[in-house]
Amino acid sequence: MPNRDNPRAVLGVVCLLALFGCGGQSHAGDGDTGGTGGTGGAPEGGAPADLTGTWDAIGSMLGETPIELTITLDAQHIEVTTSSGSFVAERDASGFHASYTVDTISKPIVGAQQNAGSMRFGIIPLDLSGSWSVRNFDPSDGYGCDATLSTTGASGLCSATKFPPWTDGYNPGAGSATGAKMSDAPSSFGDLGGVWKVTFSKGSTCTFRFEAATFSSDCGSSLGGLTITFSGSMASGNNTRGFELSAKRR
Repeated sequence: MPNRDNPRAVLGVVCLLALFGCGGQSHAGDGDTGGTGGTGGAPEGGAPADLTGTWDAIGSMLGETPIELTITLDAQHIEVTTSSGSFVAERDASGFHASYTVDTISKPIVGAQQNAGSMRFGIIPLDLSGSWSVRNFDPSDGYGCDATLSTTGASGLCSATKFPPWTDGYNPGAGSATGAKMSDAPSSFGDLGGVWKVTFSKGSTCTFRFEAATFSSDCGSSLGGLTITFSGSMASGNNTRGFELSAKRR
């Protein structure tokens, strides 16, 4: 069962979500707002115009040692650095090249875009819509996933996965997932704005909400829930087990 009580694991998942949150070209001051959701209208909550920049993040929970990370984002690049390793992804003409490093061991990953999408992501200008094939640089090991994302739905099919140890407990392994957008809402996250329901082949279901400047999830007893709110150059959140996250852009 996923170790949802491990702050390193939860913060690792937050950083993986940041892969879908690479910002655009300008910094935002406090009180700026982002784009609109699928139904239009201005978002609330003082969201940044985008997430570009370097963010210092810390996660903590009672009885656990705080975990610190540095996250650098721009339109073509994301880098997550921890005390035990790093994750780096760069866009290229066919998709992206990425790698994660644990201690001195580096694992290269290639993501090829099969069909382009046309979604708007608001404060998340990096467009990951369309269909993708993600494999280790050496595909002979069998690790890999195929995924699609559109304005109305999402899907994923993984033959096998092996995430970095700092996401301990959240490695999906082999299996599939199917998601559908259930409703629209004004949001800083563009076409993501609203409520999404994702069902996994192993039986669990998650509900994701992108409303105003807040992202939240509810995955029931297996993974619990998580809420993150963006405001200017700050972000903060918590989960249902007492984990707390804060981040500030430099």
